Amino acid sequence: MTTRLTLLRHGLPEQADRLLGRTDPVLTTTGWQQLRESVSEMAFDAIESSPRQRCCQFAGQLAQQRQLPVRVDDAWAELDFGQWDGVPLSELWRLPGFIAYQDEPFDHTPPGGESMTHLRQRVLTAIERIALTHPNQHLLVVTHSGVIRALLGWLLGQHQGNAHLRRVRLDHAAQLSLELYLDERHRLWPRLCGLTPGPGTKEISQ
Repeated sequence: MTTRLTLLRHGLPEQADRLLGRTDPVLTTTGWQQLRESVSEMAFDAIESSPRQRCCQFAGQLAQQRQLPVRVDDAWAELDFGQWDGVPLSELWRLPGFIAYQDEPFDHTPPGGESMTHLRQRVLTAIERIALTHPNQHLLVVTHSGVIRALLGWLLGQHQGNAHLRRVRLDHAAQLSLELYLDERHRLWPRLCGLTPGPGTKEISQ
């Protein structure tokens, strides 16, 4: 059984100059346009979404327009950055603790926040659920940069070092495509199919 999965990063939100985890700004007009353009020629069977407004508002509207089922799941939420959440990046880069976290995110956790290990585990739990419950379907997941980067690291076998894969450009409304093959023993065999840039965005942010 093979499931196709497209993870779509949300469009440009308000307050895009800061670290956005549980911080919950809405999409800008540009962000809505980016998402609509990104999925305009895509067909899928169901939609899942992070509970953050910058994801679930678009997911809900798209599901209604296409008359598709939609599920909002905390598993697709961005990493909780704790005390760093909502703080401008220009301030965070002055903190030695933030630099250490960027270099070795598996060894350092944002103060009062969530570990990279926990983020990866909750995402993989959702991946396994989808493979079991949506055989031979194509799902769209509207989510965040951190979730997509965590999955990229998993697919590439990265278990240490910079798990955020900072050298990978991931624009707003970028897409990560993969296939999930579940064999007769229920063993999951994932395959990376593509990473598509977002439309019309030049900035790189969290």
